[in-house]
Amino acid sequence: MLPGELQATVQEAEQVAGCEIAVVPDAAANEFDNLTLRVDDGVCSATIGYRGESISRCALLHEVLHVKRYWLDAASILRPTTWRRYESEAQTVNDLIEHLIIIPEERRFVEAESNAHWSSVMATLAELPKISSPSSQADVDALQRSLLLQRAMMDIALPGLDHTRLYDRLRDENLLEASTAFIDRLRNMLNDKERALIFVSQEFRYDLTGFCVGRFHLRTDPKSFWRSPALTHSL
Repeated sequence: MLPGELQATVQEAEQVAGCEIAVVPDAAANEFDNLTLRVDDGVCSATIGYRGESISRCALLHEVLHVKRYWLDAASILRPTTWRRYESEAQTVNDLIEHLIIIPEERRFVEAESNAHWSSVMATLAELPKISSPSSQADVDALQRSLLLQRAMMDIALPGLDHTRLYDRLRDENLLEASTAFIDRLRNMLNDKERALIFVSQEFRYDLTGFCVGRFHLRTDPKSFWRSPALTHSL
């Protein structure tokens, strides 16, 4: 199912990790699929889980690109400093940055299938309810984060998709100008993922001390997952 370039990526990743990448049915997987990467006492494991009878070529390719980033390129991963606290927030920010980098690569191989999948995802994200008045600051912040995330995805990762509806909503919320500045800054720091993670976390008004940065070091002996102290510095 994979092009030769990514077959070579799988072979290299499996050689470096010393394990096979398992692709298995999983009723608990999300609609696209799930990727689990672990290093326990120097022993690596990788599992791509999918729902249904088979995994799509697009989904498999997408997860292999994640494996390349995390296992071969040692890309930074945002994690919560305390288990269960800020876990969702860390995953949202980390996934955003990863997808801004991976989706253009994904589209090189399966452009039509990738566009169809992400068009559906973005249409779902666009169904944001209006904020009632008066509303809490938490509700306002959540809406603004979602709109900034959507604009980053549309402008950077999926520029060929129709963004008219999103831009109209940004104008309605008086966020078009601010979101433009956000995109301009973010676009210029994607080659430094840790810097991008800090920037987005700050723009989303998250407490940096609730996060740390980790990465897999599979080319070292013993294999390990390294974590930084809590993020405390600003850009």
